[in-house]
Amino acid sequence: MQHTLSSTTAINHQGENVNHKYTEMMNILVELFEAFNIKLTSEQAHGSMALPFSGRVQYLLSLPSIVNSWRTQYGAEPTAENIRRMNIVLTQMSMRVD
Repeated sequence: MQHTLSSTTAINHQGENVNHKYTEMMNILVELFEAFNIKLTSEQAHGSMALPFSGRVQYLLSLPSIVNSWRTQYGAEPTAENIRRMNIVLTQMSMRVD
């Protein structure tokens, strides 16, 4: 019985750690977009988390509300170069989570 309790505790602890990293990554996405003067909600960030790391920025920059904000801020829609630059910054920021 004690073995089961320890296993459950380890699983719970591991789950909490994963949950913390997930939340931190969502916060980093919000920070990333703030750095580019674009408001990203935690709900929008959450919607990208099922995607591979390299596809999150591209997905978020395809959302109509984000495209509109980008267009208002920069006078044009996001480009492949914008996505590339943001992915570089995201990679640097995400090193805080590891």
